[in-house]
Order: sequence, then structure tokens, then C-alpha cells
Amino acid sequence: MKYEYAKVVDSPYKATDRPSLVMVPEQRFITIHGEGNPNGPDFADRTGVLYPIAWGIKMGFKKAHATDPNASSSSTAPFDDFTVFPLEGWWSMTGDDSTNKDAYIYDLMIGQPDFVSSEMFELARAKAADKHPNPLFGEVTFGTISGGLSVQMLHRGPYDDEPASFAKMAEFCAASGLQRLTPEHREIYLGDPRKTAPEKLRTILRFTVR
Repeated sequence: MKYEYAKVVDSPYKATDRPSLVMVPEQRFITIHGEGNPNGPDFADRTGVLYPIAWGIKMGFKKAHATDPNASSSSTAPFDDFTVFPLEGWWSMTGDDSTNKDAYIYDLMIGQPDFVSSEMFELARAKAADKHPNPLFGEVTFGTISGGLSVQMLHRGPYDDEPASFAKMAEFCAASGLQRLTPEHREIYLGDPRKTAPEKLRTILRFTVR
């Protein structure tokens, strides 16, 4: 059976065009930290090392299950394959000028099912680094990231138009008696942002509240 993140009832990858209040669960991720303009080559390089590891974990899991069905899953997770999760970004910045993209600080992430282990990650990272030598592979980590009470909505179109969606989210918070906890926010890129035209982009925007 294939695990498909978008079909899980309480999936954190579902959002509508209107702001809503959600409880985001803890989740495992492969992650790499970066700073600076996301339109620059360093951002592309950091994005580029995540995908080979994510696909390596998937293919390693699938191969291990084909060899020994009991070696790669448990009775609570009887899966033999899974869909690669979308790219995500956790964004903050130095200073208050949101137009200064050189001041951006980010963590790029790709989610992993609960049944993926650190051993699977280490093996996939080693194989990816051997096939595509790049020191950035050494900066990729694997771990659990907390979620919590959040406001989110689906933004359609270019990233530069996101302030309009964030304004709607702020209005929703004010009307609902919610307080944004931090200036940081999370973005989930539905589809591959490297291959999608700006007007067709779909991005879940999210920030934590109380």
C-alpha cells in the first residue's frame, strides 16, 4: 500500500483560498538552513540537495520493502511505498524591511512519513553525496519539527503577491481574537517551484497563533 500525504484526513497539506485555524502536528523533515536572496544561486543549490535525498529515501524504502516486507514497515504502518512530500520553507529575516530579500533567513524542508528512520536518511544522504558530490549534503539534517495552533490559507500566484494573502490572514486573526506569535512564517510549495510558471504557483502560507 502506498502512503499518500495529500489523502490523509488530517493532512497539513490541505488549505483553501480563505484563512482558517488549524492544529498542525509534529512532523519529521529533512532540512537545510540558508540565508540571503531566494532568487540567488545559493538558494537553488540548497534546494537542489534536498530532492536527491528525498527521492533516495523513497526508493530505498521501496527497495527494502520489496526485499523484506518486515524490514521497512511496522504493523501500524503497512506501507510499501510513499509519495515524495512537497518542498517547504520556514522564513524569517534580519531587520524590518520585507523588501530586502538579502536579509532573508530560511530553512528549506521536505517532510517524511513517520516510518522513515534516521538510518534511512543517512543511507540516502550518503548515496546522493557519492553520486553528486557537493559539500551542502553535509548540511542536511533529519529531525522532528513541532507544529501547533496556526492560521493558514492557500495563496495562488507569484510569491511577490503574498502580502495580499498575509493581509487577509491578519484580518482573520483580528476578527477571531487570535494573536500571531512570531513574525516568522511557513510556506508549503504545492508542485515543484523550479518548474511552475509564477501565475500557476500554489503556496500554503502559515504562521502560529494563540
